[in-house]
Amino acid sequence: MKNILVVAYQLHYSAGSEYAVAMDYINHMSKNNKLAVLYGTCNQFHKIGNTREMEEWVENNPIKNVKFVPV
Repeated sequence: MKNILVVAYQLHYSAGSEYAVAMDYINHMSKNNKLAVLYGTCNQFHKIGNTREMEEWVENNPIKNVKFVPV
């Protein structure tokens, strides 16, 4: 099992497009690796740094082998 750092500008658990690419990668890679995920925003209608929605979701829906770090 490798340790992998993932940097995702946009990240969200249910939004499409760019957000979905990051979550699909995280879900796939976390099956065999430990991930640290740095992300900057979680909603297309909010400015960079607004990560509250994603933080709340991660608290209630943790993904095994993944540590989410808002920046």
